[in-house]
Amino acid sequence: MLAVRVLVPLLTVVVSAFGTYQLMGVISPDIGAAAGAAPGSTAARGTPEPISGDDERSLIRADRFARVLAAVKKDYGAEAKMSSVRLAPERVDLEVVRGKETEAIQYDSDAEVTFRDRRTLGLGDTILVTRIDPAIPGRIMERARRKFGTSLAGLNYMVLSIDADESEWLAFGKEGGSPVRAPLSGRPVTR
Repeated sequence: MLAVRVLVPLLTVVVSAFGTYQLMGVISPDIGAAAGAAPGSTAARGTPEPISGDDERSLIRADRFARVLAAVKKDYGAEAKMSSVRLAPERVDLEVVRGKETEAIQYDSDAEVTFRDRRTLGLGDTILVTRIDPAIPGRIMERARRKFGTSLAGLNYMVLSIDADESEWLAFGKEGGSPVRAPLSGRPVTR
């Protein structure tokens, strides 16, 4: 009986992690490379050029990320639900739930759409766009710098792991290693 109580939650975590991995593989890291490959997809400006996390154009900056979130609210409404969010210095990849479909969208650091594609996927948990504070990713990275010596220039990307009970940000460095973790509020920062 103990084996069942241990295996069922473990299997649930493994299946959830694999599903998240598969979903992130669908929309990143080369979302722009698939432009035009699927019906209904659009590529307005191509794949954004890489920039560093400490660049003034970086989407880790609250003002830049806020522009993207404002564009999502404008295009999909203030109550837009997202099933995935991937934030890199040069782009944001996200999926907005629209009825029984999701729309994969990529925004560049100017809050311009560089890719859009509609698809039907298993949806899972979602988060309202209004629950995401655009200042939190930058605060997480500043706290990680003080606590772990993590460099903003060394940031590869951040993922918002969306869970109905407790969503969290995960920050992955260019050099690999354990990700920096923080809840949606940005505190505490752990590894």
